[in-house]
Amino acid sequence: MNSISRRSLLKTAAGGAATVAASTLFNIRPSIAAAPVQFVSQRYPAVELFAEKLKAAAGDTAINIQLMPYSKMIELVSIALSSGADTIDVMYTNEVTTVNYAKSGWLRPLNDLWDRFKTEFDLDDFDPKVVDNLSVDGNIYAIPLSAMGNFLFYRKDLMEEKGLKAPATIADYVQAAANLKKGPVAGTTLTLRPADYMLNEAHWYLHALADGWFDDKYNPVFNSDKAVAAIELLRDAAKSAQPSYTSASNDEANLALQIGAAAMGPLWPTRAPSMDDPKRSRVVGKIDFAPLPSGHGRIVQDGFSISKFSKQDPEVMFRMLAAALNKSNATEIASLVTPARISLRNDASLKAKFRYYPAAIEALQTATSYPRIPEWYALGDGLSRHLLRAVTGEAPVKDALDQAASETTSFLKDRGYYRG
Repeated sequence: MNSISRRSLLKTAAGGAATVAASTLFNIRPSIAAAPVQFVSQRYPAVELFAEKLKAAAGDTAINIQLMPYSKMIELVSIALSSGADTIDVMYTNEVTTVNYAKSGWLRPLNDLWDRFKTEFDLDDFDPKVVDNLSVDGNIYAIPLSAMGNFLFYRKDLMEEKGLKAPATIADYVQAAANLKKGPVAGTTLTLRPADYMLNEAHWYLHALADGWFDDKYNPVFNSDKAVAAIELLRDAAKSAQPSYTSASNDEANLALQIGAAAMGPLWPTRAPSMDDPKRSRVVGKIDFAPLPSGHGRIVQDGFSISKFSKQDPEVMFRMLAAALNKSNATEIASLVTPARISLRNDASLKAKFRYYPAAIEALQTATSYPRIPEWYALGDGLSRHLLRAVTGEAPVKDALDQAASETTSFLKDRGYYRG
């Protein structure tokens, strides 16, 4: 594992109680305790493993790691960075939040450090498409962790009982869910908790069966006739879903599959290993994996960025992140995500070791990102609210989507999207 060498003392401040320290990095004895690097990320299994690697890579650099649900992380980071506070040094970002934070002037460009340490940390091994999607206006803003698309988890034993095969299209999937629903066992899982989970489900239907969210001039197309038909299918799938699907996240969907309370559902690579863990799963060996029906689910390309307002030494933080994501560590993390390193994505031993890998890799071939506009998550609450009205039958699908489109158009017009 690469380790960090002492370059200069970090800016000083009082250390926190949650500080993590490792051994023997510096040859200089500071007279005042160095301030811990403040690291904030959403919590999911791959990030938990990455956090362990980050602690080891930190050497004597004190680091305070905070992992939390995605929505809480977004709120915390946005409040801190919008005020120019130095309370967060390194944070989790993805292809959408990178655009927002970079356009707001909150992130430090990494090009100089990337070029300086390219050879040492084999940075050219990162998929150029992922690096590009974590960049804005030619500036790299994050060191990549993964590129993931969701795919189908399904109970092969229940499918065989019904004489079914893994569905190839969304229409097949909705019909299979209805056929598989039996007593307390849901036909499929749905994760419609506002906003990100609801948007994630709708994103799949809108891209597989319609034209996505916007045209090339950012006019909404998610209320077109094709889009209405797509969301009507999502509404139909909800009839076979697990209870409380309107407030469910990936955690609830994962649990429903693990305990045998659902027959299938779309999930992420991070969740696949738990299906065969006898300490957590009642369905060991019964879950199989297939590409997402009709393809075109969401892709997440994520990594870690440095705050523009941090008073820590950027070289120390960059080397820490790069060391934690070196090829050796990334190989371990690849048990939980499809990695951003090309050499690992094509590694035959990983494909042989993890039986979900073929489906996970295939998912990347058609997966698409959320719209890469700074306002995306600001739009998310309203969009998810109207989509939820449509799926639950609170409003006709067409009416709900038209209202969402009207509000979206007004919002983006106020921000100059339709001038000229």
